[in-house]
Amino acid sequence: MDCVSVLRCGQSLGSCECVNVRTDFGRVFLVDLFESLQVKMLHKFTLFICLMTVLKDVQCGSLSGPAIHLTVSPRQDDVDIVRSHTVACTLDARLTPMVKATALTLYGSRSYGTAGQFDSLATVDLWSPLPRPLGDLRDADVDVFGEIGRKNVSMSQLGISLKYQFASSLKQFKCVVNGLDSNTRVVTISITSETFITTPHSIDIGVSDNHGAIDKEQVNCASTVIESVELNFQNMTSKLDDISKAVNSLEELMEKHFLAKIASVLDKFDVSAVFQGRRYCVTNAVASFNIRNADVLCEVMGGYLTEIEDKEEYDFLFEFLKGVGGDDFFTGANDIDEEGVWTYWHSEKPVAYVNWASGQPDNNENDEDCMEIQIGLNGLNDWPCTTNAKFVCEVPV
Repeated sequence: MDCVSVLRCGQSLGSCECVNVRTDFGRVFLVDLFESLQVKMLHKFTLFICLMTVLKDVQCGSLSGPAIHLTVSPRQDDVDIVRSHTVACTLDARLTPMVKATALTLYGSRSYGTAGQFDSLATVDLWSPLPRPLGDLRDADVDVFGEIGRKNVSMSQLGISLKYQFASSLKQFKCVVNGLDSNTRVVTISITSETFITTPHSIDIGVSDNHGAIDKEQVNCASTVIESVELNFQNMTSKLDDISKAVNSLEELMEKHFLAKIASVLDKFDVSAVFQGRRYCVTNAVASFNIRNADVLCEVMGGYLTEIEDKEEYDFLFEFLKGVGGDDFFTGANDIDEEGVWTYWHSEKPVAYVNWASGQPDNNENDEDCMEIQIGLNGLNDWPCTTNAKFVCEVPV
């Protein structure tokens, strides 16, 4: 499995932001380990991150731009004049290994640092039409906005607008994005904000009037901190072998779990022979159809809701479905956006081939926006998109 860690730091040593792109759950141990060190010296922290390359499957580098942004407004100097705060997380999936984001979740913590416990604030995912608050948040306390990028749209966003009384109790925010890569592996991206200060304050850094000389006690304190950091640094590097073994063991467990999940999914489909470089997988149970969820399930298997492109493909698929059993089989074609303009859900291309049954399409009761293969009518039929039926995935091989 692959893991990519991207470190982005500004000019100020106090504004270091880490974006962790993880394509397996095992790497979360490494991320927590690095966060616990909390090194404020930029060159030492960067060196420590890049020492992870001894694990060989970790790459230190940079993407073409930040894949995920977490903004908290207002800033510190605005707190006295506002009564609410907005927290927004924005993802550009093009800058990640993801081919599709499936969920964004925002968390808040009432303390700062690795000891802080994050509570769920809000989420948005592919399976719900609207973002929603989580946990103890009430609708009166929070406004939630955003959406998952639909089909070929790469940008996704989740935001919350918190009343001042609630926001003032939170010290830190985190955004976690889940998705799938081109090999249908789980990808997790997270970003954590810096301390969210709700009251102005200042820190005395011990500068005297004598030409800006630094107080001797401050120098001694800084030296002690540096020595402690160096000792922790050495201790951490000595533990990398143990961490590598633990991660490898977890990888094996996760792979077995993932393969078991895939096997359970495949058990729910009848699979055709290969035709023109593709297989067709049809659900073996009749259930209420949801075109968005069905396409996501097809993507888990590496495909999409079927897109019939010519007569040869139609004839092969029709004969296969006759052998499977059943009468109604949904495809990916639909005219949801504009009546009479049929497009494929996944690729958004115009439908290339149709073989309508006699008298179809008729848009009965103005509620038939999805295309199905109906064996009894010996052709294609427009049908309500929530009807109980089977559906067909097309999977390139």
